[in-house]
Amino acid sequence: MKFIKLIVPIGRLFGFMPLVKVFTTRDLERSLTDAGFDIEHQWQPGKNKAVFIVAKKPGN
Repeated sequence: MKFIKLIVPIGRLFGFMPLVKVFTTRDLERSLTDAGFDIEHQWQPGKNKAVFIVAKKPGN
């Protein structure tokens, strides 16, 4: 995803792209658990592919 890090700032400069933040899987997991969510299931179809996380707020 290195090309994204180059293209996004240029797109933002010209107003073509919204703010985009790239997280590592570990950062995303930590963000969810710090917000009080329990991770129920996590799946990544392959190396360098998107990660899919199902998280649930306890008591809901």
